[in-house]
Amino acid sequence: MSNYTKSTDFASKDSLASGNAAKIVKGTEIDTEFNNIATAIATKADLASPTFTGTLTAGTASISSLTATIVGGSISGITDLAVADGGTGASTAANARVNLGTVADAAGNGIAARTAANTLTARTITAGTGITVTDGDGVSGNPTIANSGATSVDGRTGAVVTLVSGTAVSASGTSVDFTGIPSWAKRVTVMLSGASLSGTSNYLVQLGTSGGVVSSGYSSVCSSGASSTVSTAGFLVTVSSSAADLTYGFVTIVNVTSNTWSQGGIINNGTTTRISAGGVSLSGTLDRVRITTVNGTDTFDAGTINIIYE
Repeated sequence: MSNYTKSTDFASKDSLASGNAAKIVKGTEIDTEFNNIATAIATKADLASPTFTGTLTAGTASISSLTATIVGGSISGITDLAVADGGTGASTAANARVNLGTVADAAGNGIAARTAANTLTARTITAGTGITVTDGDGVSGNPTIANSGATSVDGRTGAVVTLVSGTAVSASGTSVDFTGIPSWAKRVTVMLSGASLSGTSNYLVQLGTSGGVVSSGYSSVCSSGASSTVSTAGFLVTVSSSAADLTYGFVTIVNVTSNTWSQGGIINNGTTTRISAGGVSLSGTLDRVRITTVNGTDTFDAGTINIIYE
């Protein structure tokens, strides 16, 4: 931008004597002045909506109100604006977070966890034994945590225990089966109420795996006073006296370790209380229980049978 500089001192001509050639105001002098004025005006910024080109150098100014739109370019060499004045007090993102008390964004999706000063780490809620987690990272929705049906929080110990009852059935046929026992079950109880048979065969409780019901390898004894009866085909839980006997009681089968199970029970057949105990090792995971008879041909003709497992 050009400043206007006067070329001719017109006032000095007034003091010159008449006839002095320099006293005359020439048209070229006037033209030069007007050209200088035009150049200065053309290269100065307008008060309203000025347009600048090149490098702008501004002096110190006190601005009480300013509305400006900056399109492109860059700003450099300025002092960091203090937080108290609405800035960050820093020229880098890391220092700005420190000044503003924030932390850096985590690199991945998930639930943000502060793992160190100014550090965020993406975390995900994960499932433990007996627990299911949906949307653990919170990206698709709120995380949902549920018990998947295990006997306890960690599958072995804990205060949360699931006790599940089977569906009671009216005893009929040569055997009554309960299937679908889950792999986490550690104790199964068989309950009989008013059960009776068409004959006098003894009651057996047999365990099974996905391969079928196991009918051998048991060590079982059923006693009433001095009289005892043994069986290797199943857990012998009562000795019938007559076909009319109504049987009540329960038999409990508990997991000792792996696929090894022990049994104990108390059964009343109307005239005598029978105590039984036994054990068996299965080749796989227990998933079914059968209530049947030693001869396998007598049929149930009355009563209700059910199980519970936990």
